[in-house]
Amino acid sequence: MATKTQVDDFISRLSALAVAEYQERKKAGKKWVLPSVCIAQSALETGWGTSPLMVKANAYFGIKAGTGWTGKVYSTKTQECYNGRDYTTITDLFRAYDTLAESVEDYFDLITGLPRYFGACNQSNPRTCIQEIKDGGYATSPTYVDNVMSIIDQYNLTQYDKEEIVMNQAELIMSKAASYIGTKESPPGSNNVVFNTHYYGGAVSGSWYPWCCAFVWDIFRMCGLSSLFYDGKRTAYCPTVYNWAKKNGLVVPKETAKYGDIILFDWDKDGIADHIGFVEAYNGVNYTTIEGNTSASNDSNGGQVMRRTRYASQIQAIVRPKYAGSAPGNTPQETWRAAGTATSKVDNLYVRAEPNGVVLGELMKGNRFEVDGQVSGNWTHVKVAGVGIGYVYTKYIKHDGQANAPAEIAKKQDKTQRLFVGKVTAKTLDVKTWAGNGNPNIRSYPRLSKGNLVDVMNFTQRDENGNKWYYVRISGQYYGFVRSKYIKKQ
Repeated sequence: MATKTQVDDFISRLSALAVAEYQERKKAGKKWVLPSVCIAQSALETGWGTSPLMVKANAYFGIKAGTGWTGKVYSTKTQECYNGRDYTTITDLFRAYDTLAESVEDYFDLITGLPRYFGACNQSNPRTCIQEIKDGGYATSPTYVDNVMSIIDQYNLTQYDKEEIVMNQAELIMSKAASYIGTKESPPGSNNVVFNTHYYGGAVSGSWYPWCCAFVWDIFRMCGLSSLFYDGKRTAYCPTVYNWAKKNGLVVPKETAKYGDIILFDWDKDGIADHIGFVEAYNGVNYTTIEGNTSASNDSNGGQVMRRTRYASQIQAIVRPKYAGSAPGNTPQETWRAAGTATSKVDNLYVRAEPNGVVLGELMKGNRFEVDGQVSGNWTHVKVAGVGIGYVYTKYIKHDGQANAPAEIAKKQDKTQRLFVGKVTAKTLDVKTWAGNGNPNIRSYPRLSKGNLVDVMNFTQRDENGNKWYYVRISGQYYGFVRSKYIKKQ
């Protein structure tokens, strides 16, 4: 039985994909299927996204892999009713996908592409639509239509069938972008990827076709919101996007970045945009982004869609499209509220953007980090200085108790308050993720030099040996811990 949170999350994610596909096909004059039917069928087929078919195969709809299917497959048990009364358990092959977006797209292609389902296409009545799908051989259960309609009615899914769908456009864009996380070029290094195929009107390959900007362009196009990006025109060149945004007053301060913004990067500080993506969250320290053509080893030409952690020093501009449908409180910015700390029990413990997802960073044995009390299955939600907010495998961490946690200095807990400006007195000074020499240096600014100035913040800590460590802000944007003995008040 799915929880309310699982149901809400499932509807939020699938409605964005279904509506985007529905709008794109309708505007192009193609056959379409009602989003309400798409959402309800998927909920029924996958148990609100909890079935192995969904979790292991990104399969929203339980579509069997017939002899004509040339893609990936997943084998699992299923129940069939051949005589209208009795159910038989069989093992069969089902279509599997690399991303959730591919699953939704294949569902629409199936229903609109096979003659036996044509009666379901372009239907305004969800019951008629699902009856035609059932009659076309999609399901054998005699109660299938009633089961699907029950979900539609209970969760008011017909709201997504309106001619002019009013929904948070930023959420629509970001859900579509997130659905492609994990998509890669094939073969590696070729720039042969679906976004380039859409942009150029056919498959392309070679170094002349970098695709980070084509990814952003294509997400807006697939959501039916092309007019919000470069006025609906085509561009795969990041500097062009910056010039357009600046001319139209769409550039906003970096510290105001929020969910759905476009983010442009300038790696070599020459004033020319090198890379582009979407802002998923900003926590005041770093930016969680979704980018195309990136990787952990190559920021601008890595060949895949990934969730990344970025910093203000890397950013040229934050661009805010003129989204409609945004409502206060409907922006899933991630606000961190620490409930305690924990320590890694092993070396090479990966911090992932989501459970078993993209790797954001790495912890070593003894490294300490913050936790907020949230868990997802076998994963714990954490915040690691210099890495960001993500998940680690619970088995390999130890929650710090009152006895072995670093002793905080009383009444000094406001990290945002500056106590004074300090000057480094040591020749070199490591900047740690937490108080203690055993912790790793922060990645963004791993060490300071003699004479450097820092802001000493109101969050002084002591390490396990009782030594005092200042929590400092460097260049107004990087944070970490340094030994207080090497900082002189200015």
